[in-house]
Amino acid sequence: MKRPSIRYTEGLPILERKEEILSTILQNQVLIVAGETGSGKTTQLPVICLEAGRGKNGKIGCTQPRRIAAISIARRVAEELHCNIGEHVGYKIRFSDYDSPQTCIKYMTDGILLTEIERDPSLSLYDTLIIDEAHERSLNIDFILGHLKNILPKRPDLKIIISSATIDTGLFSKAFGNAPVVEVSGRLFPVELLYLNEEDEDCIEETYIDSAVKAAQDLLDLYSSGDMLIFMPTERDIRETVERLRGMKRPELLVLPLFSRLGKSEQEAIFNDFGKRKIVVSTNIAETSITVPNIRFVIDTGLARISRYAPRLRTNRLPIEPISKAAANQRMGRCGRVMDGVCIRLFSAKKYESREDFTLPEIKRANLAGVILSMIAHNLGNIEEFPFLEPPSRSSISEGYQLLRELGAIDSENRLTALGRKMAHLPIDPHIARMVLAAKEENALREVLIIAAALSIVDPRERPFEKRTEADAMHRKFIVPGSDFLSYVKLWDAFRQEWESLKTQNKIRKFCKENFLSYTRMQEWHDVHQMLLEKVTAMKGFTLNEQPAASDAVHRSLLTGLLSNCAMKTETGQYRASRGRDVVIFPGSALRDHKPQWIFCHEIVETSQLFARTVAPVNPSWLEQLGGHLCTRSYSEPYFDKETGVVRAAERVHLFGMQIAEHTAVSYGKINPQKACAVFIRQGLVEEQLNSFYHFYNHNKMVRREVEMLEEKLRSRSFFAGELAIENFYSERLTDVSSVHDLNRIIRQKGGDDFLFMKKEDILVNEIPQHLSSLPDKVSIGDKKFELKYRFAPGNESDGITLKVPVNDAAYIPESSLEYLVPALWPEKILEHLRSLPKEIRKKLMPLNEKASELSQVLTRSAEAFEINLSKTIKALYDIDVEPGLLTSSKLPDHLSLRVEVQEDNGNVLVCGRGGAVLRDISRNLTRKDEPWEEAFRKHEKRGLTDWSIGSMPEYVEVTTGKNSIPLLGYPALKKNDNSVDYVLCRSADDARIMHRDGVKKLMEIMLVKEFAWIERELKFSQNLKLLCVPFGGADLLRKSLLKSIHEYMLDYGAIAPRSREQFDSIIENARVKSKGIGYKAMELLEKIILFYNQNSALIKKEKLGNHQALKKELHADLSSYINELLSGVKFERFCQFPRYMKAFGFRIQRAFLEPVKYGQKRSELVLFYTKLNEMENAGLAAEVWHEIEEYREMVEEYAISLFAQQEVKTLFPVSVKRLEKKVSLIQQYLKKC
Repeated sequence: MKRPSIRYTEGLPILERKEEILSTILQNQVLIVAGETGSGKTTQLPVICLEAGRGKNGKIGCTQPRRIAAISIARRVAEELHCNIGEHVGYKIRFSDYDSPQTCIKYMTDGILLTEIERDPSLSLYDTLIIDEAHERSLNIDFILGHLKNILPKRPDLKIIISSATIDTGLFSKAFGNAPVVEVSGRLFPVELLYLNEEDEDCIEETYIDSAVKAAQDLLDLYSSGDMLIFMPTERDIRETVERLRGMKRPELLVLPLFSRLGKSEQEAIFNDFGKRKIVVSTNIAETSITVPNIRFVIDTGLARISRYAPRLRTNRLPIEPISKAAANQRMGRCGRVMDGVCIRLFSAKKYESREDFTLPEIKRANLAGVILSMIAHNLGNIEEFPFLEPPSRSSISEGYQLLRELGAIDSENRLTALGRKMAHLPIDPHIARMVLAAKEENALREVLIIAAALSIVDPRERPFEKRTEADAMHRKFIVPGSDFLSYVKLWDAFRQEWESLKTQNKIRKFCKENFLSYTRMQEWHDVHQMLLEKVTAMKGFTLNEQPAASDAVHRSLLTGLLSNCAMKTETGQYRASRGRDVVIFPGSALRDHKPQWIFCHEIVETSQLFARTVAPVNPSWLEQLGGHLCTRSYSEPYFDKETGVVRAAERVHLFGMQIAEHTAVSYGKINPQKACAVFIRQGLVEEQLNSFYHFYNHNKMVRREVEMLEEKLRSRSFFAGELAIENFYSERLTDVSSVHDLNRIIRQKGGDDFLFMKKEDILVNEIPQHLSSLPDKVSIGDKKFELKYRFAPGNESDGITLKVPVNDAAYIPESSLEYLVPALWPEKILEHLRSLPKEIRKKLMPLNEKASELSQVLTRSAEAFEINLSKTIKALYDIDVEPGLLTSSKLPDHLSLRVEVQEDNGNVLVCGRGGAVLRDISRNLTRKDEPWEEAFRKHEKRGLTDWSIGSMPEYVEVTTGKNSIPLLGYPALKKNDNSVDYVLCRSADDARIMHRDGVKKLMEIMLVKEFAWIERELKFSQNLKLLCVPFGGADLLRKSLLKSIHEYMLDYGAIAPRSREQFDSIIENARVKSKGIGYKAMELLEKIILFYNQNSALIKKEKLGNHQALKKELHADLSSYINELLSGVKFERFCQFPRYMKAFGFRIQRAFLEPVKYGQKRSELVLFYTKLNEMENAGLAAEVWHEIEEYREMVEEYAISLFAQQEVKTLFPVSVKRLEKKVSLIQQYLKKC
């Protein structure tokens, strides 16, 4: 292939990056070029490719979205390379081919390339392809890019360049494996950008055509030279603008229209030099596709007609919309090519900033039914697998296929039908296209085309609220009684008659205003109709009917596309539509008073209720006639009739889920014997709806109950094979059975029903474990037996094992005995206890599973609490000391905590709950005199103790043998009084533990009287400190708060209460050590805290910026929370850390004002953890859980320091979100049990 000499157009910005582009082409298969408008990319990229050695083994193909662009650019490049068009440089568009074997550079529309893909998928004709104006993201461009991505691995010799001025480079680069991007500057000359004032923009008296003509006049008066380009959204606007500009009678001026459907000679006129000053009025075809030469001025209306799918209308609309920023910048780039330029935007700068960055890709704004139809028609493969840059959703794809099948456009295997091929030719929604095609057979094409165009736009009839009565009156003259669809035809005829007689836009606007019609929408209606008319009349056999079509013919045509929108009137006067929807006719409909039995509508809209809009009557006989391929003869869910013992079903005829015929319930066995048999087995036998006079049936039900109870005991759903196993059991033995008569016949033939008897093995998945025997149905306490009930229902209140206790025995059952009733639970129960131990102890007992198993085998029943017994067993086996209190702090899962159900004599449940709490409440109601406890009280209890004079306290004492030989236990504890403590017995270990903690603290108070008195003397406030305390309620209030904190600190002896003199003396000595100088320390800390507080408060007030008022208020509230906590009696250990907290808060304030947004994000994260802390504090937890909460509180505080002052104030320990969440999870486990 002979190649032309390489010549570049000097001065174009793209040539500054030529070497980089050359290198990138040589080293990469795909290149993205983002060249601003005016950079020369469209004309120079093919020449750069020539220099890179491309065009030797194939052509350099360059695509353009529009024919006129392909022609003009090809001629420009041929001229620059000094060759004739069709030689080294050629082009190919529909009906015009200037491509020859010697052509190196070939320009074409993307539609031509799509056609070539159909014939040659590998595109072997080319060694380089340049996809220009890729930003338009039309379906053609997206299809081409997807196809190229598919073939690149098979064509390593093929180079791809994707080019545009406003391309989303990141998206395109990523789609092609992070292809390199080269960005090129734009214009050669500066451009002055002018916007419309906001006041002028809101002027309703002036149209955008008026504004454009006025702006053109101003530019002509101000500048003596330079051509002009005006952007208009529609052809009609272009024609009116051209007429008005030509009407100025300026001989030096040549005004030319430009749009895609313009004739070839008229399009090419814009490139000719007529020796006059030119004004070109164009659609967005001149935005990127065509570079109109010598343009100095651009007037941009900021509008374009953009195809967009409206889901509510289920139609492709062609509205006039504001263009994106990228499109506006493209238009501005059309000027400044030959000298300094001016761009006038007929909208405000504010409106520009509010617009989208890029135009939405067509694949995202199209009805996918049409997209799919187009893909199939162009042989572009399966839409689900096609590598779109931005693929549509699966649900949208599925709905698109379904609609096309309903319309007859594709068959069941998604292949295009003959009807679908014609529908693909019409650029409207497929369901409307279906109506148009049907109109040919009904001889109603004229009327249906009018209606089809109307359904493709928003209703042009306006109804202002303040003039709704007038509007209704004016619209009434266009109504056709009995059909909202035919009302469109009447309105159209009236509008066209006025158009022919009035001619000018201003008069037509007046007509629309008088009749409450939107001029813009009426104009859009006309444009869509004209487009459809041209498309349809070009198809073979389609001609407009000369005589008005009958209404039935029109409605039958429309119904072919709207079969799913049929509805039948119900007894209430409403309508039942498909998919079970209840609808009413919209109040504005011509049928609102006359309600036929059957209707169909264009759409169903939900506002205050479901309304059918744009309605017409339908003859129900049409439904099966026109929708026969969609009608199904189906049956309602077959069911087992318990009264007759027969499987039945109601026969119905459906259209899109809407019932159009119904028959009496029939025996389903004759219709579908196999399915009827399955229903008989599933509902009659498995779901047990069959009458129970069969021996096998009653036996099998009992076997099932036994297996289900086995799972309840073993707490596993891995044994019962499920209802499917029962169903399979019967299915293997019964065939062709759909009634009891069939069952009786088979039983007679078999000589009995023995073959239907089921064994446990038939419905068991796994073997029954041996330890099932350790899960008894009854247990003995003393000489009496009690029933156990098992239930496997995690999260349910009755989950686990329930002990049923008669009310008369409840008070005499010791709580400790409940822990030992079911030995099978011991291993898991012990494991939970071991897991809850402190880490240092837990490590000694690893692996925990093995230790739990060993302990469960050695542990024996005891009168002691389970935890005490377990503690002793651990000591005996492993010589490890574990305080029982560490074991009792664990919270067991529900199923490991025995549930007690106290029953009255008649079997009714009086009270129920977990553990011994239920028994304890009943025991508390017994009087001391009436019980065997009385002697034990006299023997063990001591009153008025002011010192530990009781020796060692056992965990329990045996009181006596009570009713029914059930052993009774008493639990010793110290009970606090006003000035002393008592040594008492409790009936419950839990009651004793709670009482004993308070009793020990009271005895400590008595023993530490001198220390507390000395501390009060140490808490002396200097005069200066007193003054500092005034803003916080005064020194007395703070002194009282500090005394409270120190008091609690002194009496805090840890998690384990002392039970011997030695233990008590040890905690007293520890408290005395704590007391040394604590008052002085508290005074010193308090003064530091208040000084820090004042400094931070001043720092907040110092910030002067007005927009930080909310932040200042927020910071002050957070700072004050520390003082509030101090006044309410903060824990002393935490009080000691307040100076650190205050110091860190100072840095927090600085960062808040420096980066308020970032600070707000971090604070929001912190607030979540504080919120959880508040929830925990309000939960009323047991004492042992408070220790965990206090740890969490300190973690949150240290986390706040790490967020806002990590570099200046070090945290006491590592802290992170993960650690906080882990601690929250642990506390929440406790919460569930409290």
